[in-house]
Amino acid sequence: MKNSVVGGLEDRLVKYLGATHEGKKHDKKICDEEGTTFPDGTDLYRDTAYQGHELPNVTVHQPKKKPRNGKLSDEDRENNRHISSIRVVI
Repeated sequence: MKNSVVGGLEDRLVKYLGATHEGKKHDKKICDEEGTTFPDGTDLYRDTAYQGHELPNVTVHQPKKKPRNGKLSDEDRENNRHISSIRVVI
């Protein structure tokens, strides 16, 4: 079972809790079906499960995926660590 969860960075409170879905449904598909929106100018920190999900007037911070049979550069790895340290607050 899984839910979409949106939390605030400053107050660390849950701002949105989506409906419960079976575990085999992809996170991006759940987000598309629920029609989650954000106010203009929002900074959104999300994981790589939402690759290809675009939101208008929202600044998206998302870790870079490792290329198939390859490695991330040290700079990309450091950037991914920085995004994850901000994103995982709840």
